[in-house]
Amino acid sequence: MIIDGLINAIMNLTFFGIVVLIRNYYHKEGLDSFLIHWDKRGIRLFLEGLIVGIVLIGLYPVLITMFGLGRLTFDITKIHSTIILLLVHGLGYLAVAVFEEALFRGYIFIKLVNRFSVPTALGISSIIFGGLHFMTYSDSPYFLIGLINATLIGVLLCIVVIKTKSLMLAIGYHLTWNLGQK
Repeated sequence: MIIDGLINAIMNLTFFGIVVLIRNYYHKEGLDSFLIHWDKRGIRLFLEGLIVGIVLIGLYPVLITMFGLGRLTFDITKIHSTIILLLVHGLGYLAVAVFEEALFRGYIFIKLVNRFSVPTALGISSIIFGGLHFMTYSDSPYFLIGLINATLIGVLLCIVVIKTKSLMLAIGYHLTWNLGQK
């Protein structure tokens, strides 16, 4: 499991590097053109994305418990392995969030907005994002729901990028979304 998380991180950081190189080569644009910034505002937006993601994902077990459809249990003896998994997969999913947000919102969406209207760019990039999650949900009995879900998350994250002019909140939210599905 630890190796899987590290391989995931390395692969996605490599993919991100390739996207940066392609953008630099074809468009003569650097890393700053991806709307990724680790200044004070960027860190604040990233943390806001994490918090929003934790709250929204945390609502699910609370609602399930409130409506009597399930119950929450906590085993303190497994906290150590949970923390290790969270850290390792957190690193891997952070790399996934950076890569996917840079590609779909920081590159594809931004380029489409420069060429088409915002709604058209939002629709095209979100459908591509949802469609490319085909393999993620292909073994699931909820395949269609998964694709629709990914597409709607793509729409939401495009709106976040439009409103904040940054990928940082989207990256934070994307990270917690992926961790919540693990």
